Amino acid sequence: MVLSFGLATILHILREGGGVSPAGFLSIRVKLSNFVVFAFFLLMWHLILSLSGQYQSQRLATKRSLVVDAIKATTLATLFLTAVMAALRITMVTPDFILAFWIFTSVFVAGGRVRSEEHTSEL
Repeated sequence: MVLSFGLATILHILREGGGVSPAGFLSIRVKLSNFVVFAFFLLMWHLILSLSGQYQSQRLATKRSLVVDAIKATTLATLFLTAVMAALRITMVTPDFILAFWIFTSVFVAGGRVRSEEHTSEL
């Protein structure tokens, strides 16, 4: 999720046309509340993936079902993220950002699940 959030943020910044220099990025002030919100996102993301069975072994499942289940879980988590960010009026939330975030997370989670199960079945 962290990697997907970072990649979606980079795409959002590039798309907006406003680049930030490395020095400018390092000089950005970060409030404690931002860390609390991000930690809350991580906790909820973990809870959603856990409740959707993404941390359980599914050795007998087909690749297709692994991918479908992963996409369902990431869709639910992305919808939650969207709702909270909209409620907090975080201006970075645009349809492009949400789409990029969802695509990255779906690819990473589904790919990780398939690769993990392939590796487990090789043992």
